[in-house]
Amino acid sequence: MLGKDITASNITMAMLKDAISEIHASIEIVDSRVEGWNIRISDTIADNASGSHFIIGKDFKTLEEMDPSTAMMRLYKNGKLESEGTGKACMDNPLNAALWLAQKMADQGEPLTKGEVLLSGALGPMVPVVQGDEITLEIDGFESIALTCS
Repeated sequence: MLGKDITASNITMAMLKDAISEIHASIEIVDSRVEGWNIRISDTIADNASGSHFIIGKDFKTLEEMDPSTAMMRLYKNGKLESEGTGKACMDNPLNAALWLAQKMADQGEPLTKGEVLLSGALGPMVPVVQGDEITLEIDGFESIALTCS
């Protein structure tokens, strides 16, 4: 979560880190409006990168308390481990993805602002779900997040 506006188009990693106030565990629900996922990059862009919903954990860390690149994630579906990985799976560090986004948004005249939530990318492979599936996310150092698909 951003604690400061990011308005400079020549933003550096140090500037980005200074603007980030909180890091939360989160689950992104991916869903495409394109039937059967027969999707091209232009469809992905038009479909908001297939983003549907997200859930953010209540507790948070600061960048001084954790390194996002080494965050270990485990995702369970109906009690079975289905996906795992670390922050390195996201452009070697989720901060790299966040920096790219901040630069692009500033270049397009839509800079990121205080209070906005940045979803910087997946720490492991996506897991398909259906109605009734119970999902639990664990990221070391954070409270787990659980949901039931409806």
